[in-house]
Amino acid sequence: MEIRVLAERLDNLLDRDTRSRWRIILTSALCTATIGFLSEIRGVSIHDAELTATVVGSLIFLVQLWLYVVPSSRPERTPNISRVMPLLVRSALAMLASGLVSIVGLLSAPVAEAAILNWRLRNTVGVRSPTTQTSMAASKIFVDALTVPVKLRTDLVEKATTQARSQHTDDAWRAYVAILNYRVNRRMTDDPDAFIENTNRLHSIDVNGPVCGPQNDAFSVLSFTNKDHKTVKVESLEKWPRTIMACRLPLDGAEIKNTVLNYVVVEYNGGLATLDNVRLFGVLFDMPHDSPNARKLADAVLRAEDNIISISLE
Repeated sequence: MEIRVLAERLDNLLDRDTRSRWRIILTSALCTATIGFLSEIRGVSIHDAELTATVVGSLIFLVQLWLYVVPSSRPERTPNISRVMPLLVRSALAMLASGLVSIVGLLSAPVAEAAILNWRLRNTVGVRSPTTQTSMAASKIFVDALTVPVKLRTDLVEKATTQARSQHTDDAWRAYVAILNYRVNRRMTDDPDAFIENTNRLHSIDVNGPVCGPQNDAFSVLSFTNKDHKTVKVESLEKWPRTIMACRLPLDGAEIKNTVLNYVVVEYNGGLATLDNVRLFGVLFDMPHDSPNARKLADAVLRAEDNIISISLE
């Protein structure tokens, strides 16, 4: 087929053939939303589900575009359905498709993600006899919940915490640490954008961050000068004159007092450590091994609703 003919058909689609244009757009949108929804229900991570849905939706769009621009050369053996189907039925189907797409469009991504994650979590904590698979599923859910601006149901989080803590397997311990990281960072803010910004910074430190040293140690800002050149005291920080920030902190053998841990990845293997009046402001715990001290630390952090902890690990 000549390029001129292809160009004419493409121009017709973009200009005059409104019905076919909207059919292609609506079909692609519905397929994209459906693929993404089913992927997340299956337990695929949010990022992977969005990537899969985008790729599949794009391919469906391109295939429809190709089929329109390059029509089949075979003779039509059956009547065109658009000529046979009554106008009323065709209109109703078009309105239904438009309504479904509108609903998908109006349903914000965070709402859909929250519903899916809560549904997965409810199924996970609903089993009578937890297994390795349920522990792995719980761990994945809470890791995913740290990457999206959603808040899991409190009752389901409590059940998951109890379920993971009651077991003594490696997978259950990993789930318990994942729950710990979700809860300690969720206490920081209810602002979804701030939550995502904080967790993104923590994940970047987890991968590329330096070990904490003198360059990561600073004094807390106890006062500042406002635009009227008046000194304003931050009395809430007077109890924490020191700040450790943007680094990986090996906790074994450490003694930390009156300090804010600000965007810190705490690495702990169950050794001796002392935390005295330590405030957690953006922390990820990396505790690969289950041990009495590791459990003692995790339990203390979970009980500290204000993210202020004092504990001696011997």
